Amino acid sequence: MPTVDSSGAVKAAFEYLKSVAPNASRFTNFRLEEIQSDASGDFILTLSYEITGDFGFDKQKEYKEFKVKQVDGMVEWMKIKKV
Repeated sequence: MPTVDSSGAVKAAFEYLKSVAPNASRFTNFRLEEIQSDASGDFILTLSYEITGDFGFDKQKEYKEFKVKQVDGMVEWMKIKKV
C-alpha cells in the first residue's frame, strides 16, 4: 500500500480545508507554518491563511492544525490553532 510523504500530507490538508470551509473562496495567502511526524509516522501540520472580510482591506490571519494519516493521506482531524 503506498504511503504519503510530507508534501502529499500538506496537499491533503489544503484540499480538505477547502472542501469543508463554506467561505473558502475568501481564503488567500496560504502558508505551511510547521510540519512534523508523530510516533506512528502520521503528519501533524499547521496551515495559515488570510481571510478577507466584507472589505478588501479587512483581512484576518487564521491557523488550522491537521493530522494526516501517512498510510492513506486521509485527514484524521482538523482544529483551530491558537497563536
